[in-house]
Amino acid sequence: QKMPFLLGDMDARRKLLQFVDTIRSNLQQETNDYNQDVQISQPQTFGYPLLPPELVELSYLNYEPGSYYKRHVDVINRGKHLSSNQDGSVTRQGGHKRAISMILFLGDGSKNDDDFYYEDEDFTSSFSSSQRPWDVKRDGGALRIHEFPFVHYTGQPYRIDDDNVFSDIPPIAGTMVLFNSAQVPHEVLETKRNRVCVVAWFRTPE
Repeated sequence: QKMPFLLGDMDARRKLLQFVDTIRSNLQQETNDYNQDVQISQPQTFGYPLLPPELVELSYLNYEPGSYYKRHVDVINRGKHLSSNQDGSVTRQGGHKRAISMILFLGDGSKNDDDFYYEDEDFTSSFSSSQRPWDVKRDGGALRIHEFPFVHYTGQPYRIDDDNVFSDIPPIAGTMVLFNSAQVPHEVLETKRNRVCVVAWFRTPE
C-alpha cells in the first residue's frame, strides 16, 4: 500500500541540516583558533567544551496566534546515569547539556514574490518572508532578551521597566540569533500571527 507523502521537502531539509552543521563547525573552528591564541590546554568554545555533531538538537516551531513562551533559560541536562564506585559511593556520569542556542526566523510561513535568500557554497535556500513587514507593536511575537550585558548584543534598543532590562528582536524572516543557553534569559511575547522558526541547540558532553 502506498503511504501518503508526509516528510515535506527533503531537499530543503538536507540543506537545512548542512546549514546548521556549518554553523556548528564555524563555532568550533573559531574555538580552536581562540584556544591557540590564549594557549588553553583544553579545547573550549567561548567557554564551552566541544560541540559534537551528534549532540545537536533541531526543531521546527510554529507559534499560532495567541501563543507565547514565558521567560526561561535553555539549559536542560539529559542522559546522566548513576554509577556505583568501588568504595560504595554513587556518582552521576555521562549526559550532556545545551551550550549554544540558535533561532532562525522564517516569518509567518506564507509565500509571496519578496523572498529572503541565503546563499553560500554549501547551502542555498529561501526563507519566505511574510506578505507584509513584521511589526512587533501590531503583530507581537518578539524574542525578548533580558538582563545586562546580553541586551547590548541584540542590535536593538533596550528598555528598563521596574528594574528589568530587556531588548526585543523582531522575528523577521532570515534573522538568526545565537546565544549562551545557560546564561541568557529570554521569552517569546504573545504573537498575533503565525510565527515560524527553526530552533537548534548545540549540546556539549558533561
